[in-house]
Amino acid sequence: MSKLVELRKKLKSKKGFTLMEMLIVIAIIVILLAIAIPSFNNSLNKAKTVADEANVRSYYAEIMVKNMTEKDPTLPSTDIKGAMKTAGYELQAKGADVTASGTTVDDFKLTYTNDSLKDADPFVVGGEH
Repeated sequence: MSKLVELRKKLKSKKGFTLMEMLIVIAIIVILLAIAIPSFNNSLNKAKTVADEANVRSYYAEIMVKNMTEKDPTLPSTDIKGAMKTAGYELQAKGADVTASGTTVDDFKLTYTNDSLKDADPFVVGGEH
């Protein structure tokens, strides 16, 4: 009988987490993730938008330098995204687009828009804006 008493004492003194405690911890982690993921995605898209704006600014500067140094300057007017990609500048943000306007170097400008950012004004580089 003493062995049975010893076994009962060991079972009663065993410590650990119950199933309910583990489920509560998992529920808290899920709630925290549900809050954090959309916030992270929004921050990621904003960062990509800022990088896109920097790329548009750099591409515009490259065009201006090229037009200052060449005898026959030409301005890209169609497929600006393709021209940017060829030059090594690629748009990363979701819903991003860039357009060109102007026929001379003085009034040439690039306009960057991003549909995924609500209430965001277009980003304009160059020309008179």
